[in-house]
Amino acid sequence: MKAIVHIGMPKCGSTSIQRWLDINAAALSSRGVGYDRLSLPGHYPSTAHEGIKICHSHRLGRLVESAFIRRVHGITDLSDQERFVRTFEEFFGAHVRSRREPVFIVSSEYIAAHTHTPAEVGALESWLAQFFDATQYILYVRRQEDWLASSYSQDLKRGVTETLPQVVAQSAVQDWHAKAALWADTLGEDRVEIGLTEREALRDGDLVADFAARIGTDPEGLADAPRLNESLSAAGAALLRVANERMDHFSSDGTRVDPRKLAVRQALERQTLDLPKVRLNAEQVRHVRAVNAASNERLRARFFPDRDVLFPARPDPLADEPALRAEDVARAGLDLLLTLRAQGKGGRGRTTPKGARKGRAARRHRRSGGSESGNAPPAAPPQ
Repeated sequence: MKAIVHIGMPKCGSTSIQRWLDINAAALSSRGVGYDRLSLPGHYPSTAHEGIKICHSHRLGRLVESAFIRRVHGITDLSDQERFVRTFEEFFGAHVRSRREPVFIVSSEYIAAHTHTPAEVGALESWLAQFFDATQYILYVRRQEDWLASSYSQDLKRGVTETLPQVVAQSAVQDWHAKAALWADTLGEDRVEIGLTEREALRDGDLVADFAARIGTDPEGLADAPRLNESLSAAGAALLRVANERMDHFSSDGTRVDPRKLAVRQALERQTLDLPKVRLNAEQVRHVRAVNAASNERLRARFFPDRDVLFPARPDPLADEPALRAEDVARAGLDLLLTLRAQGKGGRGRTTPKGARKGRAARRHRRSGGSESGNAPPAAPPQ
């Protein structure tokens, strides 16, 4: 059996790919492509094949790098990790042996994110060789200014308190050429496919269609995956960052996000869907493009020689257009308060439809001697 290993990068469409694989697992199997979540009973049911990343790290003699993975799988030291690895390897081996498809898909953005040397690439390759006759790898990369904004949004959901300017100052350099070259030089270019998430570089302008072609199938006749893990709005990001400063992120036992914090995050995600996404300003974009220009050109020359430029120019954000408007933050903040207040009264935190909210406000005003034109609370965007 051959393994096709999608290794990332994070924030380059991995969630969409994994969700598409998951909801189409049965149909893909009938086409000779195997996929499974590979979640151990009683463990976090991720689609990101975290167990493989844990085994990879253990083979290198170190704890898995992601604190999130350690937390959800109860790993505090190498002894805990060794017990997990023994159980997972037995489970994984039995699962692979039971498959009849010629191809099996592994997908974990954690692999590329935490693999930095040829020895680390070799460790994954030797671990996979226990179960597969051959391996092929797929890596997607994204223009850096978009990647930074999306990564910042994800980090806020995980509890960070840094501002976007701080993140840009610390992490502007993202050398995708070095990352691609690491895998290609170690394994051979014929075994590593590098993809761009630019629309014009994707098959049919779609990431899932592009990935489907790379694994030897066609998305025609398969279910579309819903968009998940969307970036926060600029207003939502501003409010969540402050919440991260003032609220504990994890529950007292450290194994899950504190329910109050989770309620805040989920409410912000719902309430601000129609507001502008968090993004870099014009000055930040120019800086990020400049510091990555040389490595992007090396990547283009080696892996995309038919492209005139790796990431085509596009208009900068307008210098006089604020990335974050005070009224957006005010609106998001008020909607958040109203939602959490509803939860506190036994509601489920769902946003009241706009028309219903106006109708209720009008009835309250009439009962209190007001009129239907009285000031009602701002309505949240429809779900």
